[in-house]
Amino acid sequence: MKAKRVVLGVVVALVMAVAILWLNRQTAGSVHVGIIEPMVHVAISDITRGIEEGLKAESDAMFEVSVRNANGDAATIPQLIAQFKDTGIQIFVPIFTGTSQATKKSVGDKPIVFAAVTDPVAADLVSNPKAPEGSITGVSDLWPIGSQFDLIRQILPGTSRMGILFDPNDPSSAATMPLIRDHARAKGIELVEKPVHSAAEVAMALPLFKGQVDCLFTANDVTITKSFPALVAFAIENKLPLFAGDYSSVQRGAIAALGQNYYNVGRDAAKLIAAIARGEKVVSLPVKYTQGGDLHVNLAAAERMGVKIPDAVRTAAKQTYDSISEGDGK
Repeated sequence: MKAKRVVLGVVVALVMAVAILWLNRQTAGSVHVGIIEPMVHVAISDITRGIEEGLKAESDAMFEVSVRNANGDAATIPQLIAQFKDTGIQIFVPIFTGTSQATKKSVGDKPIVFAAVTDPVAADLVSNPKAPEGSITGVSDLWPIGSQFDLIRQILPGTSRMGILFDPNDPSSAATMPLIRDHARAKGIELVEKPVHSAAEVAMALPLFKGQVDCLFTANDVTITKSFPALVAFAIENKLPLFAGDYSSVQRGAIAALGQNYYNVGRDAAKLIAAIARGEKVVSLPVKYTQGGDLHVNLAAAERMGVKIPDAVRTAAKQTYDSISEGDGK
């Protein structure tokens, strides 16, 4: 009996040793990818999910993916990048513009695949999107601004003045505001702009829109995203329709958005990561400009802001919501 136990123990030890060796070889042969998220946000989670599922679909390489989140604290991002450098990350994947700029500044010649950078040229990430120089490429999330304004006009035909909050120091707003102004002018919509730099300034700026505009609009910048519940509560209280430039804000309480599909942004980023892992040069991997246009509508927000959604818009919506997840909708 004792001999059988010894033999069994030896067999178990051999099996464990083989398993550990196999796992070590798999890890050693994996490409280590580090995703840097600037904050907790639905769109960011969709991007990360798209990257992870996209890499799993790649059959010619194994990937080990690590994710770090700065929880809305920009000062934490360089620390996360440093941690990734120390742990041997081979391909860095920063999400949003500010995160991508910090990563480019810190990682030297390591490959970078940015995700959801509206204007990578204006952000000084690349000079030529068709043939990126250095070691950085990625995916833009530029959304269909003109079509968004057409949607607002379809829901509110009489719209002539639109209030917009934005942080001029946010790289995304810096890139999109000139485009928003151009499209608004082309559509005959006057913008009433309120630049803000913090949640406190958002709270002070909102009352200035009372009686001055037909609706509110926000693009996808970090300062406004963090203050979004306050915008929703103000819009409901004052029956002032609120629209957004990203679909994730619709679930939170905007009436509608014709925005980017951020899961697809992640899938496109995964293709670039896989190409780099196969040994392709970054200069041969152009920046991808994904096709936006997913229509999301929040029926509860529309009702509470005094708006009737046309049947044609309801029918065209990819996603509709019957509740508000934040702001005064809880």
